[in-house]
Amino acid sequence: MDIWRFMIAGFCAAALAADSVSRADDVTFAPAGSALTAGAFIPATIPASLSLPSGKAPFAAVVIVHGSGGLVPEGPERSLATAFNSSGIATLVLDMWGARGMPKGAAAFGGTGGADQRPTVPQDTLPDAFGALRYLANHPLIDRSRIGITGFSWGAMVSLLATDDDAASKALQGDDLRFAAHSGNYVVCWPYMPGGPMAAAMQPPRTGKLVQIHVGGLDDYDDADGSAACKATFEALPVGTGSRPELIVHSGATHMWDFNFPVSISFTDRRSHMGRGGTVRVTPDTNLAEEVRNDTVAFFKRAFGEAR
Repeated sequence: MDIWRFMIAGFCAAALAADSVSRADDVTFAPAGSALTAGAFIPATIPASLSLPSGKAPFAAVVIVHGSGGLVPEGPERSLATAFNSSGIATLVLDMWGARGMPKGAAAFGGTGGADQRPTVPQDTLPDAFGALRYLANHPLIDRSRIGITGFSWGAMVSLLATDDDAASKALQGDDLRFAAHSGNYVVCWPYMPGGPMAAAMQPPRTGKLVQIHVGGLDDYDDADGSAACKATFEALPVGTGSRPELIVHSGATHMWDFNFPVSISFTDRRSHMGRGGTVRVTPDTNLAEEVRNDTVAFFKRAFGEAR
């Protein structure tokens, strides 16, 4: 079944649900730093949605980074933002694909038979993340010492790669500003495991901030390997480069378990199955989505030094 078949029908309902909980303001900011791939396009500005909670400022904040399909109505970004806002934490939801003039949904990654329009590697979008950090740090209602980052799939990898202390220092021009905590759902680990094409990306000194990663044991990007690729990736991190990520495995979960599709769907991606390409299964699980969402909020509250 077409992965994006239900997008239009759900758009209005999703928007109304979001508006009923918190107001999201459209903002833009400049990216910070350079891409890894030579010649990679870096937009002049990144559009985003900023939501501030009720209560007394300054607020802690979390940057939310979407996956390969960009921001779509069925995506988990708005529900997570609402959960953070309800807990007194501001959110900044990025639109990296909109900034690059890319389509949303399966067309972004060639899942409908067209060309893959994603940047070459997630590191090419690290400037978006570091620009978001700098933007929030300069916002008068945000506590610059309590800014975290989370994401989904591509965005989860951006969150994890943002622990690279050298990359952060270069992007922020020597400023000691760093994300206070990192999390992500369904990181695609196989390119970064020992022997993988991007294994070197995990070797630079890390910031040492707390990291929590949720993955599915049936994720077809890592060949439904029960999280073996992620375990190998994190266990290979050099000693002394900062705390290793807390890896939480949901054995029966597929990729994108927290998308709001009414039925199980599938699509194709050339980067799935450890780079061999093929079909990616998606089985939505509303109970797991809520569990992980609550756990993610609790993780950041602990990292920010707040009571659970």
